[in-house]
This record gives sequence, structure tokens and C-alpha cells, in this order.
Amino acid sequence: MSTKRDTAYNLLGAALPVAVSLATVPAYLHAIGEVRFGILAIVWLFLGYFGLFDLGLGMATSHHLAATSNDADEERAQLVWSALITNSAIGMLGGLILWPIATYYFTHVMKTDPAMRLEMTTAVPWLALGVPLVTITGVLGGALQGLNRFGKLNMFSAGGTLLFQILPLLAALLVSPKLTVVLPVALLARVLTLLLLWFEVRRVVLSGHRASYSRQRMVSMLKFGGWVTLSSLFSPLMSGIDRFAIGAGISAGAVSYFSVPYSLSDRSTIIANSLGSAIFPKLSALRGDDLLHQSVRFERLLMVIMLPIIVVGIFAIGPFLTLWVGRDFASFSAAVGQILMVGAWFDSMSRIPLYALRAQSRPELVAKVDLVQVVPYWVVLYCALTFFGLVGVAAAYVFRVAMNYVLLEFELGTLRRSGVMLAICSLVLGFALALSRSTTAFSLRWTVALVGCLAISTILGLYGTPVDLRNGLLSRIGWRTRA
Repeated sequence: MSTKRDTAYNLLGAALPVAVSLATVPAYLHAIGEVRFGILAIVWLFLGYFGLFDLGLGMATSHHLAATSNDADEERAQLVWSALITNSAIGMLGGLILWPIATYYFTHVMKTDPAMRLEMTTAVPWLALGVPLVTITGVLGGALQGLNRFGKLNMFSAGGTLLFQILPLLAALLVSPKLTVVLPVALLARVLTLLLLWFEVRRVVLSGHRASYSRQRMVSMLKFGGWVTLSSLFSPLMSGIDRFAIGAGISAGAVSYFSVPYSLSDRSTIIANSLGSAIFPKLSALRGDDLLHQSVRFERLLMVIMLPIIVVGIFAIGPFLTLWVGRDFASFSAAVGQILMVGAWFDSMSRIPLYALRAQSRPELVAKVDLVQVVPYWVVLYCALTFFGLVGVAAAYVFRVAMNYVLLEFELGTLRRSGVMLAICSLVLGFALALSRSTTAFSLRWTVALVGCLAISTILGLYGTPVDLRNGLLSRIGWRTRA
């Protein structure tokens, strides 16, 4: 197993869809309009939230396969079959539950015109069909992750994501921009991805083993997955509630002004996600101090990579939005994007303690961290939206992800080791945000501020990196430091 190789696979698998997304978002805004784009963002939030009916079995499948690598092939096949059978049934139940809830939201809660409301409620059955697709795909992807098949997993996932972004756009341009056309075509792309994953899992795990179900294995997996599910229950109540609140409190169109810069800032977390996904099976095989030691090393490595990237993102997101989606759109979303970039740093850093806690077989701690955040975040979000609009919602997001990172570090037992660096990095990010907001893009002051903040963040990141990793990085450019 190679962390570098697996992380590289994950990065490649995530980077290609990001590039296509950057190209297609302006086309989507032109083809279906800002209102439909905002509604579509809410649709994917619904689908992501009801992915909780996965019951955490995707993560549990990965964890159990990685932790039981010496088990007989038949036993591992039974584990995967059990998860697939369970998630197929639960996914269909989740779709039936989603149907009336989504109908009520689009009919009575979201602010939009009657014609658009009717269009969306007509498309809701297609949304309900997406839930079992998500739950089954989660188990198949988890199986390949647990088997360290990151190359195939990312190849199929990236290909499916490309189809998911391109096919609905083509349907909107060539057939109709209505959601009753766009949504079914998007789900077709999901089906194609599921089939690719299924044939690979069948080849490497299930081939030669008949379908079987083990109640004992499911009890063990559900005990692990149940806490993941509880975390999945509360996490979307925070990560997606902002856009639901914007749609209900401002308008469907305003969701677009938040969702577009959010998608950019969220894309910056692909490095953290790729690293976290790659190290999870490895951390699952470790215990005690060895696991904590490796977690700290990976976190500090991620810090040296992410801090300069986020600083550049803070300065560049405004000009990029202007070039990407137009000056008028950027005038509403640039400030939102700058604040969201700060949150992306905290969100990225939180992935290491998140994966480490789950690798410790302590997913209940992650669930408890999510649970204690819900009420404070809702209060902050309500006040921020009421008094400061979209910018306030972005600031509330930073509050949430920073709180999440600190709590995860505390539960893992590594907060004391990273507390000083966390405080210093927070000051650097705040300083970069203030300078980017007070200077005109591409002016001399803006350029000097960018270069200065980038230099500080790079030096700070290197200083916080473990000596052996720092020497490895610096030796590539002919430098060396002492222990």
C-alpha cells in the first residue's frame, strides 16, 4: 500500500471533475437560469442528506474490509453482500420518505414563482429514485476503498461525475431546460456509475460466491455504521441548512449566489479528502500511540500544503468569479467566496482527525461532535442571515467548520499539540482576508499583500511540519534543516 500513490489516484479522480465543473457552471447558469440552478442546488442537498439511509455501511464496509484483510474470501464476500442487500432495502425506504418531504418544501417553503414550483414538484419522484442509487453506490465505493482499489474507484467515480455534469447540460441545451428533463438525465449518469462500480466489485470480491446474508456481520457493521449514520444525520443539518435557509429566507436565486462560490471553496478540500481517503485503511490497521503519531504527521503535512493554497484562494476568488460567471454575478458572490475560503482551510484540516477517530473504531465521538454543534450553529446562522444576509451566512459557515475542527482535535487528543499552530494560522487567514477585502484586485497593494501573505503562510507551514517531512520537502530544492 502506498499513501502517495493512493492519494495521487484520489487527487486525479477529484481534479478532473473539478475542471469540468469550472467549465460547465457558467453554461448551466446560461442554459437553465439562476433560479433553476438554485433549485437544483437544493435538490442535490436533499439527495445528499437522504444518503444518510446508507446507515454508514459504506464507511463500515471500507473499515471492516481493511481491518480483516486476512479473512477468507468467502467471508469478505458475505460482508459485502450483506451490506448491499441491507442498503438496497433501506435506500428504497428512504426514497419513499423523501418524496413527501421534498414536495412540501418546494410547495410551501421555498420562495419562487408558481410555474417553477409546479415544475419542481413534478420532478420530485425522480429525486426519490436517486436515494437507493446513492446508498448502493456508497457500499460499492466503500468496498473498493477498503480493498485499496483506489485506481479503479477514482476512474469510475471521475467518469461518472463527468457524465453527471455533462449529460444534464446537454439535455438542457438540446431538449429543454426544465428540471423534469435535467433531473432524470442526471440520475441516468448515477446509474452508469453504479454499474461500473458493481462490475468491478463483483470481479474482485463477489465472483464465485453466491449471495448470502450474515445477521451477525450486519450487527457488527451497523454498530459502527450507526454512529456514522448519526453523524450523517446531524452533519447535513449544518452543512446544507444554510442553502435551505437562504431559499426560504431570501429567494431561490440567492441560493445561486451562495452555491457557486461555495462550490469553488469546497473544491479546495479535494487534497484533504484525497489524503484522508487514502490513509483511512492504513489508520484502521493501527492502534494507540501509533495511530495518533501518524495522524499528527499527516495533519501537519496537510497544513503545509493547504495554508498557501487557501491564501491564494482568498485573494483570487473575486477576480476568478468575475472572469468565470460575469461581473454582475460576482458583485453579489465575491465577498461570500472570500469568507468561504477561510472556512475551507478549517474544513480541510478537520478531515484528518475525522478519519483517525473512525479508524479507531470510535465513530460515536464524531457523532457527538456533530450533535453538540447543531443548536449553537443554528442560532448563529439565524442571526447572521437576519442581520447580514449572504455574507453573514458565509461567516456562520466559518464558525461551524472551525468549531468542528477544534472539537475533533480535542476528542482525538491532539489539540494541545496543534493549538498554537491553529491560532497562528487563523491569524494569518484573518489578515489575508482583511487585506484582500481592502485592496483592488491586481493593484500594486493587492499584489504586495498577496506575495507577503503567501510567503508568511509558506514559511509557517514549513515550520509546523515534522522535521523528517520538512527535510524531505526542502531537500528537493537543495536545502536541509537540523532536527
